[in-house]
Amino acid sequence: MLVSLKPILKKAYSEKYAVGAFNVSNTLFAQAVLEAAEELNSPLILQVTEKTLRMTGLSKFAKMLVTLCKTSKIPVALHFDHGEDPATAKELLDIGFTSIMMDYSALPFSFNLKKTKELAEFAHLKGASIEGEVGRVAGEEDYILQKKIVYTDPAQAEIFVKETAVDVLAVSFGNAHGKPQPGEKLDFELLKTINERLKMPLAFHGASGTKPEDMERAISLGISKVNIDTDLKHTATLAIKQYLREHPDCEDPREYLTYAAHAIKEVVMNKIALFGSINKA
Repeated sequence: MLVSLKPILKKAYSEKYAVGAFNVSNTLFAQAVLEAAEELNSPLILQVTEKTLRMTGLSKFAKMLVTLCKTSKIPVALHFDHGEDPATAKELLDIGFTSIMMDYSALPFSFNLKKTKELAEFAHLKGASIEGEVGRVAGEEDYILQKKIVYTDPAQAEIFVKETAVDVLAVSFGNAHGKPQPGEKLDFELLKTINERLKMPLAFHGASGTKPEDMERAISLGISKVNIDTDLKHTATLAIKQYLREHPDCEDPREYLTYAAHAIKEVVMNKIALFGSINKA
């Protein structure tokens, strides 16, 4: 069933587990992610970026995802991840998406607050949820490249949440988009401080490749939404390469894409177990 992000994350935060937010680029991979969550009876966040929507045709792909989520056996939030155009976010809410995030984190704090607040009011009128971000997560997320990390300021975060009424806040505490970099270290003391001040669901971006023990600690300190993108891209690419090595005469995309989808499903099931959301649907 298709639900907003708020009830999924409210329960996760209260019970100290996290819900995986998995980026997908086609319906086959979306089905694989949904099947993994259904088999483990886990809530789920299915998300897409603006780049994916541009490539697949916004309206058609968005409507297919809405249909998939509506027919699912478990609660699923359909989320627009790292949006750039507010008009796109509003169009997706009209189509049936239940959550949005516009990435204003690289812009001045006052602008970020003002624009996020405007969209939050629109989303909440639609019965949808919204994610905000304070601080700047380094690394590359589709078209968005942040070369330098800017850690979340707890005082700014508190003001931002109070003024915008966002349902979840993405925080920067040493995490980075893409593959983990040498010397990358998570600041758990900062995360603890943010959690103690906000007492609300927090989002962990750039979580692919995070050590299991670090993930468990982050979840204990308020992380309720965990974004997974790079791990799925990496898994799909390796699976396709492996299949074509083993079947060099294969010319049917359905065969190697199905093989990749099975690999993605296995990764998602492992992540769900790590996040502690099995049987939490």
